[in-house]
Formats: sequence, structure tokens, C-alpha cells
Amino acid sequence: MGNEVDREASFYFTKSAANAVLSGATVPYPAGTENYHHEMELALAIGKPVFRANPEQAWDAVYAYGCALDMTRRDLQIRERNKQRPWNLGKDVENGAVFAPLTRAEDWSPDEGKHIRLRVTDEIRQDATLEELIWKIDEVICHLSGFCHLRPCDLILTGTSAGVGPVVAGDVLSGEIDGLTPIQLTLTDAVLTLFRIFQPIFGKLDMCHACQSTHPVQLGVQASGAGVGPAHSVFGPQGFDS
Repeated sequence: MGNEVDREASFYFTKSAANAVLSGATVPYPAGTENYHHEMELALAIGKPVFRANPEQAWDAVYAYGCALDMTRRDLQIRERNKQRPWNLGKDVENGAVFAPLTRAEDWSPDEGKHIRLRVTDEIRQDATLEELIWKIDEVICHLSGFCHLRPCDLILTGTSAGVGPVVAGDVLSGEIDGLTPIQLTLTDAVLTLFRIFQPIFGKLDMCHACQSTHPVQLGVQASGAGVGPAHSVFGPQGFDS
């Protein structure tokens, strides 16, 4: 992100579950911005309640992993940051939290050598390894759970690497992390995509196996036969060392 790395100053923002979409979606370029940015990230799903976790409890709370896109109205984020205001308008964007199908924690591990990449159309924009994460996964969970109770179906995005940049209508974003299901998002004109947004979000009710309740499955991916429902909360901390 171009800022000096500071492990003493981890911070978080939230993205509403209602703004989440599945990989493969076609969504409109959002209103109110002229500088919409991609951020390719590793997401993790919490599978059991955890509060004030130690490292062992943190790892034990991870249910699954997946590719994610934290889409950001950068001009609004910077404007609000410069005024020392919350980042809501910049970060909590309609269709701005994109998730690929999750992979169970027992079937994948976040080894430091694994690559995380993003292409915009045919151009590689981001290319890093998980070794470059400023805060490791157990550190993120331990730190964040010191401020709030984490619950099943919470999703945590672990931050982005160097190479973030603008996208425009017509761009196709394709991301991958070694060993996980890839992610894709297409941006287009708002008028052309209204129906495509509503249908997948409200078209199905299913059981969330993590919290044992029935609700619209926005993040309803099948991982080893178990569905994971929509995030109750989506957290985004600081990202990669660059």
C-alpha cells in the first residue's frame, strides 16, 4: 500500500455481509468513485467461538480458507483517512467483498511459500507469497479476539500485497492462491447487471453448518460436503510487507 510497515499498529475495518458476492459474479462499477481498486487477499472462516485466544486456540478456530477480493473506493478511503474519519464509504462497498469457494482447514495449510496472485484481464498486478504477510494468521486471530468475540461464520481477510491499482468497467479480475479455488470478478455497466446481482444472493436458502441456522447462502460453497453460510462479520486487517 506504499505505507511503512508497522507491526505495532494493526487495525481493522468491517465489510457488511450483505455486500458479499460469490466468485464468478458480474457486478457494476460502484457509484461515487473514480478510483476503484482491487485487493487480492487470503480469507479465513471461523468455525467455533473464540475470545482472547492463544495461538493454539486461534489455529483450532479456523474452519476453512479461500481466495477473496477486497474491492475499495480508494479515493473515498484516502479522503476519509486524511480527515481521520472511518473508512466505511471507501471499504464497505456494495458487491465489494468477493469470495471463492472455501477449502477446509484440514485439507489446506497457509504455508509461507505459497503464492498469491491477481490478474486484471491479461496483466499480472499482484504477485507475492504468504511469507510476506505482516501478521500471521494465528496472530491476527489472537489480536482481533482480544477486542471482540469471534463467532462461527465470521470471515477475516488477511490483507493485500503490493500491486493494488485501479479497475474500470469491462475488466475481468482473476486471482489465485496456490492450492485454493481461484476467484474471478467481472466489472460492467450498472444497468446491465442489476438482475444478475439480486438473483444469486436471494435465490437460495440453505443451512449454515458453522452456526446451525438457515439463511440465504451468499458464501454457500461446498467444502468436503459442508456448506458455509454468509459471513456474520467480515474483518479486514493490515496486509503484506512490501
